[in-house]
Amino acid sequence: MANEVLSALVRLSIVATLGVLVMIPLRKPLRRAVGTEAAYWLWLFLPGSLLAVFLPRASAGVCGPDTLLSPVVNNCAMSVTLIWSIGAVAALACFAYCQWLLRRSLGRLQERPDGTHWSPAARQPMLIGGWRPKIVLPGDFETRYSLTERALVLAHERAHLARNDALTNTLASAIVCLFWFNPLVYWAWSRFRFDQEVACDAAVLRQSKLSRRCYAQALAKTHVVGPAAIAFGWQRRHPLIERIAILKRPAPSRTRRLMGYALALGLMLSGVYAVWSSVPGLPGGDG
Repeated sequence: MANEVLSALVRLSIVATLGVLVMIPLRKPLRRAVGTEAAYWLWLFLPGSLLAVFLPRASAGVCGPDTLLSPVVNNCAMSVTLIWSIGAVAALACFAYCQWLLRRSLGRLQERPDGTHWSPAARQPMLIGGWRPKIVLPGDFETRYSLTERALVLAHERAHLARNDALTNTLASAIVCLFWFNPLVYWAWSRFRFDQEVACDAAVLRQSKLSRRCYAQALAKTHVVGPAAIAFGWQRRHPLIERIAILKRPAPSRTRRLMGYALALGLMLSGVYAVWSSVPGLPGGDG
C-alpha cells in the first residue's frame, strides 16, 4: 500500500514540476497576445495534468515506478510517505491558521444594505472565506474612495465572487499543501494569484467602460497588510507597478479573447493526454 501511495505521489510531483516549468515561459507572452482574462485560464493546464495521473492506462511509461521509482519504492516507501504526509498536514494547518488569524483580526462583521460587510479593522477591500465568501470593506471605505472608485472596487470583488475564485483558491491551496516541499509550486501559487487579480481587473474595465486612470487611482489608494489566507484583495504579493502597467495595455478584441480560451482548453487537453500516455495503468484499469 505504501509503495502504491508513494508511487502516485512521486508521479504527481513530477507532473506538477513539469507543469510549472511549462507555465513559466508561457504566461506573459500569452497575456499580451490574448489578454489577461483568457491567459488566466491557462492555469487549467496544471490541475488537468495532475488529474490525468489517475486515468487508467495499460502500457508502462516513462513516469512509471518500474522505470524511475523502484529504488525509492522498494527501500523507504513507508518513511518517505510518512514525511510527505506530515509536511502536507503541517502546510494545511498553516493555511488554516492564517485564515483563522485573518478572520479574527476583522472582528465582528457588520452587514451593509447591499449585502457586503464592513469591519473597522479591515485595511483593504477583500473577499474572505473559501466556502461562503463575503465581501469585507474597510472602515474608511466611504472616505478613502470617490463614488466612481467605490463602484470599481465593489465590481472587482463581485467579479471574484461571480467567478467562484474563493473555491478555486481553496483548491489551489490544497495543491500547495500536497507539494509543500517544491519551491516551484510556491512560485506558481503567487503567480496564479496575481493572474487572478489582473483577470478581474480586465473583466471589470471591459464591463464598466470606465477610465483606466480612475481604476489605477483606486489601486494606488489600497493598502495591504496581514497574513496570507483565502482572501481576495489587492495584496502586496501582487506588485502594484506591474498591475498598473498591465492596465495601460489596450484591451484585446473579443476574437482574441475567444482564441485565448480555445488555446487554454487545447493546452489543458494536451497536458492531460501527455500525462495519460506516459503513466502506467492503475489498479482497476485496463492493465
